[in-house]
Amino acid sequence: MIAVWVREIELHSNSGSKDKNKYSEYIAAKLLDAAFSLNLEILPKNHPAVDLGDKNAGIAFQITSRSAARTP
Repeated sequence: MIAVWVREIELHSNSGSKDKNKYSEYIAAKLLDAAFSLNLEILPKNHPAVDLGDKNAGIAFQITSRSAARTP
């Protein structure tokens, strides 16, 4: 599943898409749902710094990406 995620990001980056987070939110929600038995929803953009949330569990996540790798 993570390999598919990485490939999707590569495809969208190569196509000139600037918003990699948009494509990551759905996949991140599915992975986190499976790993932690959550029911995450992609939240509207009026929730600053929060992209995914499970109201019943009281948990939220921010999905972010960088265009350059971090160097030590």
